[in-house]
Amino acid sequence: MYNTIRVDIKIGGYSKMAFFRKKTEEEKQASQERKQDVKQERMEARQKQEEFLKDKANKIANKQCAILKYYGGHPLYSKEEAVYLSVNESEITVDRKGLTGSCEIFTVNLEDIKKVTIEKEEEVIRRYTATRLALFGPFALAMKKKKVNKKEYLVIECKDFILTFDSNPKLCETIYLKVNNYKKNDNKQLGQIENLEQIKKLKELLDICAITQEEFDIKKKELLGI
Repeated sequence: MYNTIRVDIKIGGYSKMAFFRKKTEEEKQASQERKQDVKQERMEARQKQEEFLKDKANKIANKQCAILKYYGGHPLYSKEEAVYLSVNESEITVDRKGLTGSCEIFTVNLEDIKKVTIEKEEEVIRRYTATRLALFGPFALAMKKKKVNKKEYLVIECKDFILTFDSNPKLCETIYLKVNNYKKNDNKQLGQIENLEQIKKLKELLDICAITQEEFDIKKKELLGI
């Protein structure tokens, strides 16, 4: 039999007697281990959050991140809320404000970004109205429209959707430069691949004596930029 503990309980002037089973040493050990595991998990979560916030703070200082209100546009996320908008050498990332790095909402590759601009509200509404007309036809004109003011927005036009955030000219400039640099490097790599393909074709012509060795060498140096 298990060891038990007798406890006298008073309820509404009446005394009742209850018996509770004592925990075995194994159960006590297991309970202690569970507490240690929970404590460790909380410490790791807190450390992860601190690292995430520190990373965002550094990016904000370097104009690579900002806390902005997101107004929608992504097909899988339409909730309006304050978010971290970050950019690196290959993509932009949207994270929930103040949470850990595991709360990433979505990313967009720089190659999929067509244009980055600061637009006035009337321009945003004009585009939105045009979209509604395409979706709802004449009924869109009867739908309630927001009153226009002089507020500006950061607009990121992608291949299949348009993201809208609060205006931030510095971050807009950073994203614009990152996109341009990415596309320049991408075009350069593509050009290098095309040049190698041309050299391969020239070598085939050389092998069948369609061109001379001298002609091949001159064209090869030209394509390699030597």
